[in-house]
Amino acid sequence: MPISPRPSKKLPKRLIHAVALWAALLILLAFTANIIGIYLNGGIVGWSSWLDDHKLLFFVWRLFLYAATAAGWLWARRRLLQRDPESRLRVRFMETIALPIALLIELSQWINLS
Repeated sequence: MPISPRPSKKLPKRLIHAVALWAALLILLAFTANIIGIYLNGGIVGWSSWLDDHKLLFFVWRLFLYAATAAGWLWARRRLLQRDPESRLRVRFMETIALPIALLIELSQWINLS
């Protein structure tokens, strides 16, 4: 029986379940943090004001997260291209899309429409 040179593209159910669990936990954590923040600041107006007052600190926090993500991506990119050199175009596409999306997310945080 010949061995396939490329691994199967199908994701294992265990990985899908783990990612879904992490996403659910992160959403629950964000919801809980907002509820606690609203409670501690006396309501939604106080919470919104507190978030606005600390906008710069949250920006610095996001910059650190972006730096960690970029470092992880460089590591993963190098491994991916070593394992599958033909994926260079897919990698370039992901990089071309990811940077503008991150910039748009940050720009949306700084634009005040009210």
